[in-house]
Amino acid sequence: MSQVSIWEEYIKDPTKNIKKALQSFGAHGIPERMRIQVWNAAKGEGHEFFEASLAGASPESFPEELLYELEALHTSVSFSTLTKDQIDRIGMVIQAHDETVSTEDAVQYAPGSIQIVARLIESSLGSDSKNDYQLVGFFSRLNQIMRKYQESMHDDFVVLLQMLRTDQKALCEHLDRVGVEVIDLVCEIELWVTTLFSDRFPPRFGISIMDLVMLDGPEKLAYIIFAIIKINAKAMMGIHDRLRLYSYITTMPESAERKEILDVARKSISMFESKMKSWREMKWETELSRSNKLKFIPRKVKEIADKKEDEKRFGMPTEGEEKEGNEEERLQLIHDLEALIMKTNYSSGRKALEHALDDIRSLSQSGTADWLTGTLKPHETKSRASDSRASTLDSAQREALAKGYIPYNHLYQYQDFPCLYMEGYLNKPKTKNVLHKRFFVLHGSYLAHFRSHKQRRTHKDVAASIRGATVKPIETPSSKFGIELSDSEGEIIYTLFADDHQIQQVWMRVLEAASKAD
Repeated sequence: MSQVSIWEEYIKDPTKNIKKALQSFGAHGIPERMRIQVWNAAKGEGHEFFEASLAGASPESFPEELLYELEALHTSVSFSTLTKDQIDRIGMVIQAHDETVSTEDAVQYAPGSIQIVARLIESSLGSDSKNDYQLVGFFSRLNQIMRKYQESMHDDFVVLLQMLRTDQKALCEHLDRVGVEVIDLVCEIELWVTTLFSDRFPPRFGISIMDLVMLDGPEKLAYIIFAIIKINAKAMMGIHDRLRLYSYITTMPESAERKEILDVARKSISMFESKMKSWREMKWETELSRSNKLKFIPRKVKEIADKKEDEKRFGMPTEGEEKEGNEEERLQLIHDLEALIMKTNYSSGRKALEHALDDIRSLSQSGTADWLTGTLKPHETKSRASDSRASTLDSAQREALAKGYIPYNHLYQYQDFPCLYMEGYLNKPKTKNVLHKRFFVLHGSYLAHFRSHKQRRTHKDVAASIRGATVKPIETPSSKFGIELSDSEGEIIYTLFADDHQIQQVWMRVLEAASKAD
């Protein structure tokens, strides 16, 4: 039976012919010219209303949060070639789906959706804008699958960890020795999964993964991830510097080869089949709560006891003798975790990292004042330029710190609480004649802005210090009710515009009070 015939049969009756279709997919993929028909068959019923809603979508009516997400595509290497027309089409597909959701508890689009739709638009599925209504239906189905999968995704990470411990023990031991932790890998993998391998992976590979999910759901994704890691294991074991190794992990997607990965994934399915049932009963929360939660290879209680006995027998340094070295290592771990938290966009991964950071901070062996633990604030030190945290920031954040900005994520270490507080929407210039509405929050003498009141992560994780700033009203030909904040040297910190005179006056009084705070 020819490959075309197999897919023709699948299109007629997906349920009856899914087994043959999956075998054909594994060996040859879906024929390019048949993909739309195959996806329509796999999509099933119930998405027609989403498709019809495309007629009401328009770039002029994009919600602000969607505009922010679309702007972010310009910074991604994977989507740098997108045209304005394609970006507008991406937004319209997302908007058509989202505005069809009318009830409060209904499913809206999942994290990674922008990247998924961008990849669809760039593929043969999106070659003709007249077929965009079908893309809305395809996205609706993928979104439905991934929203449901999010409930168990982290439990699949435990399955992946067991697969690595079973088949790649040498790699796990190497990762532990170098200092790459489970959570490091999980944060990267979460990005792969939520975008369905569409960001940073070769375009054809991303579409192949979407083919698989449309046909057979997301349950095989753990095998795909395992295959990617296994194929790169040799290269990873040749890297002995933690930062270089982590950097390699983040660039693995760029060299992904569909056929090789699917071949390894297929073999791993039979390899782990007998253990998969018990592994799938394991929970991510349980794994995190274990004493060795950050290790790829858990150390047994007996091994720890034997190590202590060996140290005592052979005159190795006691715990007291290692105190100074342990404290230095603790501070380095704090720095490393803080740096990783700043780079982590996904809430679950960030939360796990913050829990780990709290645990390490609680291990302090010194009663001396240390602004890393919150007992001494950086602005009380002699020089901000000598801030020890600066070594863990990226270049943009270090530059911001030097200009008087701080990491917003660590505001509690810079600002005394309780403090002056104000929040609300103001307009911020994007270009000479274009204003973007932003949600501003003032904590004491630190001002930060967000995309909307629903978000709590600032751009580049910075907040501006306005202590000692000059606050004055301004007016431009195109915008009234302006507020200008400038530092002691006359450099403008913010130019903002309120919607009316009353809002302008309230903000000016509060900002003036904040600028004069001790």
